[in-house]
This record gives sequence, C-alpha cells and structure tokens, in this order.
Amino acid sequence: MEELALKTRDRDLIFRGIGPFPDRNPEMPSLSGVQIVSADSHICLGGTDFWYENAPAHLKDRVPRIRYDSERGHWDTYIEGKSFYPPGAEKLARSMEARRGGWDMEARIVDLDAENIAKEIAFPQNLMRLVHFKDFEAREYIFREYNRYLASLQRRAPGRFYGVGVLANYWEPEKASEVVREAAALGLKTLMLPCHPGVYADGKKIYYTSRRMKPLWDAVEEADIAICFHIAEGMIYGGGGALAVTVMNSVAGLDFPQIWSELVFGRVFDNHPTLRVAFVEAGIHWVPGLLQNAEIVLESYAPLLDYVPKMSPRDYWAKHCAATFMHDPAGLKQIDVIGVDNVMWSVDYPHSEGTFGYTGKTIDYIVKSVGMEAARKILSENAIKFFRLY
Repeated sequence: MEELALKTRDRDLIFRGIGPFPDRNPEMPSLSGVQIVSADSHICLGGTDFWYENAPAHLKDRVPRIRYDSERGHWDTYIEGKSFYPPGAEKLARSMEARRGGWDMEARIVDLDAENIAKEIAFPQNLMRLVHFKDFEAREYIFREYNRYLASLQRRAPGRFYGVGVLANYWEPEKASEVVREAAALGLKTLMLPCHPGVYADGKKIYYTSRRMKPLWDAVEEADIAICFHIAEGMIYGGGGALAVTVMNSVAGLDFPQIWSELVFGRVFDNHPTLRVAFVEAGIHWVPGLLQNAEIVLESYAPLLDYVPKMSPRDYWAKHCAATFMHDPAGLKQIDVIGVDNVMWSVDYPHSEGTFGYTGKTIDYIVKSVGMEAARKILSENAIKFFRLY
C-alpha cells in the first residue's frame, strides 16, 4: 500500500527535476483539435521606457524607469531609484525576466506556438507592488499608461495576446466609470483589482463592500468586463527559506477566501448579478474548503449576520466565479465540487511554477483526470467565454 501511494505521488509530480524557467525547452502537447488558452501568463517590461517617455513634464521624475541591467542580463524596472525587486531577489528576478519571450512579443509567440497555446491572458509581472504608492496622481498615470501599453501589445499580436489592465483609479470609485470605459475602448477584456486595496485619497480604508464602492462595481458590470484578483502583491525576503516561504504564501492564495466572502456576504454579487470575478494562480484545490466554510457560516450564524445572501455559496461560485490552475492534482480530484465550468488552465509563462517545459504532460494529465469533454472546457472554452475572447 505504501509503495502504491508513492507511485501515485510520483505520477502527480510530473514537473520533478525540470529546473528554473529560463533553461527549459518547450513541450508540445499530444492533444490536437483544441484551441488551448492560457488564462494566466505574465508580461515583463522591456525594450521601451514608455512611462517616462509618455509622461507629462511634471510627472517625469515621479514614474518608473525601465532599463536593461547588463550585469544581470535582463530588463528591470525602477522607481525612485529602487528596483521593483528588493535586495535578495536577484536570482528570482533573473528566473522570470531573463528569457527573451518574457518581454519580446515575437520571441514569446515562438515559445507559445511550440506548446500549441493559441491565446493567453497576460497579467503584470510586478506592477501591483505600486498599489500603495502614496503619490496618487502618479499612480493613476502609471496604471492608465500601462493599460495603453497593453493595448499596443495586443495590436502586435491580435487574437493571441490579451493584456490584463488595472482599474487605475479604484481609490476614487465615483470616477471609475471613466477608466473602465477607457479600458474597454482600448480592447482590454479584463481588469485587475488589488487584494489589499489600501486607502482612498482621503486616507480612509477601502472596503470593496462599502456603499462608496458601488459606482465602481456599477461601471464594471455595465461594461461587461471581467475582474481578476491575482496572488503575490507582496514578497518576503529575509530569514532562512525566504524564497520558499514567499512562493508558498503566494500560491496558497491566502487572500482569496476573504475577498470572495466580502463579495458574497457584503451583497456585492446580489447587487450586481452579472459580475464575473476570477481568482488567479492559487490553483483550485482551495475552493471546496471555501464553499464548505461558507455553508457552515450560513447554517450557524444566519440570525446574527447583518446580511443573509439570497443564494447558497455554491450558487454564487457557479454563477460568478472562476479560478485558474497550472498543475493541481488535488484540485482535479475535487472537480465535481468546484465545477468544471468554473476552472481555467494556465501556463503561467514565464514563472518557474508554471508549466512551460512540461505543458504536454500537464495537458495529458488533465485529459486523463477529467475526460476529453471536461478538458476541452478547462483548456479552452471556459476562458473564451469568461473573458469574452470571441
């Protein structure tokens, strides 16, 4: 029995020994006839100093600079003279930034073609480090200009590359409709919100469930644009095992249960019945526990709650939500609870926890785990529908 369990674990760990991302070779899936979509990749910044070049004169010394680090062999982004990667993160930075496809669109398409990935949803690499940047005027310019930069990349790879913009002035929700309309006009299919939104311009703490945020949710729903929450807004550096602890905290998606609970118990979903929200890069195995705990709250605390949701937790998840994964055997074993229509696969290019280099094995595993009909939804149809990639 112990030997059988070990073999099962070995079969699940199909990425064993693959090594850091920059050194990997692509792996073509054996699957054919499916337009594979990565619902979570990342675009690095390189080749252009667009924030500085496009900034009005009074902002030029307040925005990030993008420069090539010849010593480390990759592009880096700096603000106030400091790298987006803190001291101690040099190896991590190189692991994500050094491959040309991380920032060069032509090289990127070559890599994606080699793994038969037809479309990708591309999140920022480390832009969300600035969600608490105290210069609100500069922060809004940085995010809005980033959205315009993404639109230029989309024009270079039409139908292949879809950038994830930032809801650039979420701290001024009464003005959110302007940014949302601008993003939709640029052709962006989805916008990010931070897991930790911080404070309004007047210094008061932001709660996504407050009445003050209603104009933001109204604007998102009216534009029919998806909202994403992504892991890893902050990193841990220092102490033994710092990198491992950082990755473990990130991929655990520790912020997602709170955000989802706010949307359900804070009546955001009930007030916005067509809202679509994705929880990205924490896998899918956390979802059954989330739904179980939400049911416990309703069964045990309903008379004490300030608001009782109109539907069951599972209904909210099924109607409004999706989660992405790369390789998640634990989650796939619970797919009936999570819902096959609420799951989207991703390559997570160019991260080392992503599947680039073993995408073929990963896709074979998905097909064997859930069957061809469900795999087609997970690998393609769900993302096309969720993000409106028609």
